[in-house]
Amino acid sequence: MLWTIWRLDVTWIHTQTENTFCDSFFLNQHLCVNALDNLEARRYMDSRCVTNSKALIESGTLGAKGHVQVILPFLTESYNSQKDPNENEGDVPYCTLKSFPSNIEHCIQWSRDKFESLFKIKPIMVNKFLDKNDDLNCLLEKLADENFHVEDLHKFAKFIRNFCHSYSDCLQLARNKFEKYFANKAKDILNIYPSDHLMNDGSPFWKLPKRQPKPVQFDEENELHLSFVTSLARLLAQIYNIEQNVQDKDSILTIVKSCCVPNWYPVKKHIETDETKKKNDLSKLKDDLDNSKCAKIIENFLEKQNGSKKLLQFIEFEKDNDKNGHIDFIHATSNLRATMYGLQNADKLHVKKIAGKIVPAIATTTSVIAGLATIELIKVVQNDFKLEKFRNNFLNLAISLFLLSEPGPCPKTKITDQCFVTLWDKWTIKGNESFTLRQFIDSIKNKYKLTVSGIMYGAKSIYLPVMPGHAKRLNEKMLKLVKGVTSITALTNKSENYCDLYLTYEECDDDLNNRDKNNLCPPIRYFFN
Repeated sequence: MLWTIWRLDVTWIHTQTENTFCDSFFLNQHLCVNALDNLEARRYMDSRCVTNSKALIESGTLGAKGHVQVILPFLTESYNSQKDPNENEGDVPYCTLKSFPSNIEHCIQWSRDKFESLFKIKPIMVNKFLDKNDDLNCLLEKLADENFHVEDLHKFAKFIRNFCHSYSDCLQLARNKFEKYFANKAKDILNIYPSDHLMNDGSPFWKLPKRQPKPVQFDEENELHLSFVTSLARLLAQIYNIEQNVQDKDSILTIVKSCCVPNWYPVKKHIETDETKKKNDLSKLKDDLDNSKCAKIIENFLEKQNGSKKLLQFIEFEKDNDKNGHIDFIHATSNLRATMYGLQNADKLHVKKIAGKIVPAIATTTSVIAGLATIELIKVVQNDFKLEKFRNNFLNLAISLFLLSEPGPCPKTKITDQCFVTLWDKWTIKGNESFTLRQFIDSIKNKYKLTVSGIMYGAKSIYLPVMPGHAKRLNEKMLKLVKGVTSITALTNKSENYCDLYLTYEECDDDLNNRDKNNLCPPIRYFFN
């Protein structure tokens, strides 16, 4: 047998790379060997290998710790079969991160959260809002009713209130963010909790570990201050699809000096001090925007946009590319926040290590894990798939711990008296160009003895009996319902000749032990021809 070895050095491996690393790519491989650096990528690769019935040798290191897990089609459990310890366990209280940091690590985590919010969560929210509310002019008419409710309306209005249309706008917004984060924030806290504020028991409020903030006055000659403004403006330009047409320092300084910064005035803001409160618990606080104010903001937005809708780009944090400006932003933001609270600043390497959750690699651990993975790889190449021949490996060189165990067998789950499934099972239905939804449901009943109660294609509902009008779809063609076309010739490539549908079944909904067994059933791979 001829074996071909592929080494993939890719920045990301996720759903957005499936145009390149599609099912055909995986089907052409004999097996996969992982050496990934995050949990999300490991889970994704595991799911792809399970979907395509490919052996996977999963390996990784964490300082002195390391593991090798052998995953074999139809023989063993998969990586996703076991739950890892809660990654959020030991998280810093939200109020500490938001208002009362006591070390540079808190400032770095706060900056990392800001990155996620500014460049990913909010742009995605705006795009979803524009997708759901296609006609903003029609929405304006509905907002005349103060009782009219639209999901994420206030968040959308707050975002577009400072919408950027040019790179100068990005610099202006970045300058305003400096004032908000590092000057006004301190003033807000001191307005509510002044230097002489006392607790209920008479003790001083400002005592360690709480540190009293001091507003940072912007200085365009300060490299750290300018680094924050320029790095933030650069990333804002990316999400707004704006060309960065001002790059020399003198031109940037001219624009920054001309920026008009809103004056601060005291307001009664809620400053959380309860360490048991979570971020989600604070999301229900009263908003200061009503429908009429939102309508005015949207109206101004449409005027500047000339009526067009402009979708935003979102940014995934990438720690390994020093040229993308991600670490530059987090480094400047973290150190400015640390300065505001009188904390010691950190260099870029330390910021990168904390923000990217980097654990220094130990060459000894890496070499041991590579050797153990190679041993299991040789066993797979020998093509003698007997469970007792393989070993999962777990080690911790710091305490001389070395464990070997037989891979966990693939569990079989009873769905009904006539139906048993494993995570490796593949359920398929082969149709044709004229195959209807009714024929598809009947095929499931005949082949798997299950009664369909719902069909989903990604986030799209194909068939839900409780939904008005869905009963009429029973006589419609599957090709039109799923792909929106009436002819197979309209499909552009081979990967579109099939789709993976997620179904729910009446038999699974009626489980006597109140367990939802629908998630145990494999998706249906439906072939259009």
